This record gives sequence, C-alpha cells and structure tokens, in this order.
Amino acid sequence: MLKINLLSTEKEKIGLILIASYFIIPEISLLLIVLYFLVLNQEKKIYNLKEKIKDFVSILLFFIPIIYIISLTTKALLPDYQEQRIVNEIKQSGVISMRLITSILIIAPIIEEIIFRSILYRYLKKYTTMLCSSIIVAVSFSIIHQNILASTVLFTLSIFLTIVYEKFGNILFPIAVHILFNSIMLILMLYN
Repeated sequence: MLKINLLSTEKEKIGLILIASYFIIPEISLLLIVLYFLVLNQEKKIYNLKEKIKDFVSILLFFIPIIYIISLTTKALLPDYQEQRIVNEIKQSGVISMRLITSILIIAPIIEEIIFRSILYRYLKKYTTMLCSSIIVAVSFSIIHQNILASTVLFTLSIFLTIVYEKFGNILFPIAVHILFNSIMLILMLYN
C-alpha cells in the first residue's frame, strides 16, 4: 500500500507553520519567514548576474503592458465592483504613512513571495505539475487580497511571478518584480 507523507521534511513542517502564522499574526511572521529563508531555505548563488538582469528586464518589459491591459479590461467588465479598501482610503486621503509605504513596498512583497513561491509553490510542485501548482498558488494569491476587481490582475501577476521564480531559480527576482508592481500601483493610487 502506497503511503504519502505530505509533511515529510522539517522544512515543509516549518513552512506550513509560517504560512499559518502569516494569517494569525502577520507582524511577527515577517521575522519568522526571514529566519526560515536565511537558515533553512538557502537558494543557489546567482551566476552570470549580468545576463540574468538583462533577461529579467526583457521579461518585465513584456509583462507590464499585459498587466495594464488586463487591469483596464477588468475595470471595464466589472464597473460595479469596488477597489480594495486600502486603495480607496489612499485615493481619498491622498496621504500615505511611512509605515504603510514600508508595508506595501517591502514587507508584503517579501512575505508574500516567500510564502507563495518559495514555500507553497515548491511544496505543491512536489506532488502536482508545475502548471497545477502555479494555478493553485495564483488562486490563493488572488483570494488572500480579498477583492474581486483586483483578482484577475493578481492571478496574472502570481502566474508571472512563478514564471520568474522558475526561470531565475531565486526568490529575489519575484520579490523585485512584486516590489516594482506595488510601487507602480502606489504611484497610480496617489497621482490618479
């Protein structure tokens, strides 16, 4: 009889605890996730950095217009749905605190990428195909943001972040894309 142990390694058990901690105590989970990343989940060193950066920029230039088109299409198809609560608050006040900027531009991308790509995606990929794992992670990523209007953009972003993670084999690249994405969204919120 075939017996599958879904939590076969210490890293997988700790990864699931970190995911749970993110939903229960997000502020403390950052420290735990950074420790996990630094101690238990060391990535391969980046070789040929110049070539990887060139490829990375090419991919970004391809991706940005796609996300923009999906965003415009979603807004046109779903005009009755509200944007995320935080987006509305920022647009209405026109002011954003340094704590919120830090959270949006640094903390959230690092935590979300480590949870969704470095832990959840890698875990799922052991038991399913790359495509199935990517879709499950993308749906989860969309759901966690709790907004219908943003869900298609976030789903697409998540798929793209997984492609970047697979292509470059290092979590730093999806973190960089996520930071860039959030930066662009923040600028559009403040000046739109």
